[in-house]
Amino acid sequence: MLEVMQENTQEQQTPEVLRWQVHPARESGLKALLLCLFLLAVLCAVQVVYQKVFWTVLSALLLTSSLAGFFLPTRYEMDSSGVTVSRLWFRHHQRWDRFRSFCIDKRGVLLSPFDRPNRLENYRGSFLLVHPADQPLVLECVRRHLREMERNS
Repeated sequence: MLEVMQENTQEQQTPEVLRWQVHPARESGLKALLLCLFLLAVLCAVQVVYQKVFWTVLSALLLTSSLAGFFLPTRYEMDSSGVTVSRLWFRHHQRWDRFRSFCIDKRGVLLSPFDRPNRLENYRGSFLLVHPADQPLVLECVRRHLREMERNS
C-alpha cells in the first residue's frame, strides 16, 4: 500500500512524499499463527515452572513487545527532509544528511550512515521494509535524496 503525494504542481519523475505501511504478521499468516502458538507454549512453560501469574504476565509483555515490529503495522514516510518510521507508540524521524549509502534486500532497503559496507550499519542504519512491487519507486526516491545530499555537501 504505497501512497504517492506531490507537494508541488510541477510534473516530476519521482514523487516528493512517499508513504507506505507494512504489516508482516498480516502478510504471512502461517508464520504469525506458528509464532503465536510458540509464544503460548513458552508462556505455559513459564507458568508451570514458576507457578506465579506475575512471571507469566511479565514474560508475555516482554515477548510481545520484542516482536512488535512483526505483530504491529509500521508506517514509513519519505520526504525532502528525511525518513520517518512510525509504530503504535513511537515515531522516529531521521534526516537525509545522516545517510551516505544504501543496500537493497529482498525485504527492503537498508539506509546506512557509512560510505562503504561496514559491520555496524545494521546497528546504526535504518532498515525500511518495502513490498517487492513498491521497491523500484522507493529506491528511486532514496537515490535521488542521497544524490542531493552528496551534491550539497
